[in-house]
Amino acid sequence: MTTFRTLSHALQDVVAGARVTHALFTTYAFEAEFFEANIVPLLLGSIEGMSIHDGVRRLQLNEKLCAMPDDERPKIEVFVDASVAKTGVPWLPYNLHAIRTAGAFHGKVILVRLESDDGSGQPEVKWVLGCGSANLTLAGWWENIETWHFTRPFSARAVPADLHADLVAMLGWLRSVSPDHRHPVLDAWSAAAPQPSPRTSGQRFAAFLGPSSDRFLARFRQALDSRASKSEGRELEVVSPYFCEKDHGPFADAVSMALDCTTLRIWLPVDIWNKGFGLLTEAQFKALDASGASQWASLTKGGPLRDAATPETIHNKPPRFTHAKVIRVPGELTFIGSVNFSRAAFDVNFEAGFFFDDNGGEWLEQTTAVPSAFLADTPSPGENDDVTQSAPAYDATFDWKTKILTVRTAANFESRYSEATLTWREPVSQTTREIPLNTPVSEAALIDNFRNQPTIELDWRLSEAEQGTTTVWVHQEHLDWRPIPEELKLDVWSMIDLWRSTEGKRIGGHERPWQRILERIELQQRISPDAPVGAPVHEDIFARMTHIHGAFRQLREQMRPGTSNDAEAHKREELARYYLCTERTDSLKTMLARIETESGADAFDEIESWVVLHWIKQIAEEHPPVGEPLAGLADALIESLRATRLNGVPKAKLDWLSTAFLGEPDGHADSTRDTETETADDAR
Repeated sequence: MTTFRTLSHALQDVVAGARVTHALFTTYAFEAEFFEANIVPLLLGSIEGMSIHDGVRRLQLNEKLCAMPDDERPKIEVFVDASVAKTGVPWLPYNLHAIRTAGAFHGKVILVRLESDDGSGQPEVKWVLGCGSANLTLAGWWENIETWHFTRPFSARAVPADLHADLVAMLGWLRSVSPDHRHPVLDAWSAAAPQPSPRTSGQRFAAFLGPSSDRFLARFRQALDSRASKSEGRELEVVSPYFCEKDHGPFADAVSMALDCTTLRIWLPVDIWNKGFGLLTEAQFKALDASGASQWASLTKGGPLRDAATPETIHNKPPRFTHAKVIRVPGELTFIGSVNFSRAAFDVNFEAGFFFDDNGGEWLEQTTAVPSAFLADTPSPGENDDVTQSAPAYDATFDWKTKILTVRTAANFESRYSEATLTWREPVSQTTREIPLNTPVSEAALIDNFRNQPTIELDWRLSEAEQGTTTVWVHQEHLDWRPIPEELKLDVWSMIDLWRSTEGKRIGGHERPWQRILERIELQQRISPDAPVGAPVHEDIFARMTHIHGAFRQLREQMRPGTSNDAEAHKREELARYYLCTERTDSLKTMLARIETESGADAFDEIESWVVLHWIKQIAEEHPPVGEPLAGLADALIESLRATRLNGVPKAKLDWLSTAFLGEPDGHADSTRDTETETADDAR
């Protein structure tokens, strides 16, 4: 078992010097924002140029991944427990699978496929397997005390014998329990036709895939019995943050008997940062305290967990939660992984971990301490009797580009549910809408739903006796068309500067604009009050109009139709759709919304608004039919501006403004600036 500063550092070491082509994660709890802002960059090999602002960083990664050719973009799958609500909304293109099983989907596993240069010109392909106690959350990867292990890289053509059987079984099981049909990592593994090697790795991977009485204890006994030497008077040490909800004493007695232990020491979880309160219920403490087979224990001084979990002094040390799970027979065998000391973990949940030979030495020593209070308020995963997994599963896709939802039968579907009637209740109006299977559905309210959550609640009905509600996790596609939060949208002048710096191309292929974006976002959030505000400082209106003209002309050229090259024409058409139809940091639709909604000190200058609106209308009209809605809105804003803020300006002068700064740059001689300065000044 290796000690790392954080699990992030461990993953960095695993992928160093190689390209990650595929990565699979399983987890109980999942935080999308943390995963996308902090783990996905590690899979790309570098965080250079990435913003420290999580929202901007996720936007950077979204643009970068969407701009990558499909064969270069890492394929990522994340499997999570469907009953754990704290997930967040995905912004990045990966496959998020929500799994419902008889118990908790609790195993924490990472499998990555790596390509590196072996000097022959052909990439060398290796896989690395990792497993431990850490959830895919900020606490799991950065804050908690966890146990984790990564194997050495191995070839799929020669998977170490002590990894192969359970790894192949687990990956096949994941496919079978996932409602989603999209499995790029599992497909890559299957395509490699994995074969076992006669050699072993010294680490025995174990995956516990479904309810089975005595399954964990049977594997533990098997591992103990396979050893050449066996100790007399066997002791068992357990480190676990969670326990059985009830009948804990009998459970401990059964474990001791099954493993033929004379002593069972169980770590007493206490919060030394909070008066030494016990992190369990009083009933759990008393049940084990009264058990004849077990005794409460503290961490042995000098042991591998003592200094981290219970330091001698807590001065200037941040509070840390010990989430590690270790079950060991000193001198014989150690198991680390996701398994808590509970019936659900031993017999029901999906769990995973590694068996290792143990080097001996005590990690725990008996304690007679009694906590002065008990703080546990979270049941051990899978121990809650109220959890039900009986609802039907469906596979659903929402395409941000077309705004279409499609619900289909799941990969592991019970055929009778294909006859069920499905309806969706709009959260605000409470109106219902039927959602037929395998039929595209477009509904404006769905957009608001998927902006805020990755799921949709569907009412299903087979008969009066069989009906209910099921939560469907929705795979979201074309995420570069997904509206971004308001706080990540720029003011109009910042967008103009952005187009100039990217020469009218999308920001996904550029590194330079991001610092400017962050500066403007900080300004808008009043984080950086000294940052420059509003338009760049120019001598007169002509200089500012030149600034506007250059930005719009570059953008227009990138979108301009009329090429004979089919591939290039399609690329330009897609770019036009993006700028005219999406609510992104750098889109025309976002700029128009800014001009429409900003007021007071934040309002864009009326003369510049007049010219910008004509530019937007002109570009939108060049791209029917996708540009027609935006052209109509721009035209309405032009008329509104004429009737309000420009009400006192003569029509002739406004007409001159709308043509003088819209044409090709060579269409206006230098004399225009001299002869028309008075007219422009009058317009202002």
